[in-house]
Amino acid sequence: MQIAESQLAVDGDKGKSPEFKGNVKAVDTRDLWREADVSPVNQGYHYNHNAETYYETGDALGRAMVKLLEIS
Repeated sequence: MQIAESQLAVDGDKGKSPEFKGNVKAVDTRDLWREADVSPVNQGYHYNHNAETYYETGDALGRAMVKLLEIS
């Protein structure tokens, strides 16, 4: 939890680092976790290799990048 909170803190818009506004976005992917019963494996890490989670993570990161590109 500490690592995730630190990563989110550098977001230029929502984080504690306004100096990064316009060039840093952080995407919280913890809500994208899928349980083992709907995933290929039960690892407890790497999001249980769930393709839906990987897709949604990529989509969220891509959307964040588009927002950054619109700013510049």
